[in-house]
Amino acid sequence: TLTINNLPVIFISESFLKTNLNTDEIEYAVVGGMGKSKCVKGEIIFKEEKKDVYYAFSNRRFFNGCDCLLNVYLSN
Repeated sequence: TLTINNLPVIFISESFLKTNLNTDEIEYAVVGGMGKSKCVKGEIIFKEEKKDVYYAFSNRRFFNGCDCLLNVYLSN
């Protein structure tokens, strides 16, 4: 249920962090009690609708074996 600047945060494995990201796009935010995480503002298509989101990259495997964790606010 985490939001940054009123946008839902999607947690994603840091292994998906592209090395060609413009470093100006990367922000650092304290998320989920994990300390600072790399975050990038982006979009996702969810239920055939484009939504603005933040992606928070993590090297922790707390997604119950999955590579990402969606946000409950996407379903609104």
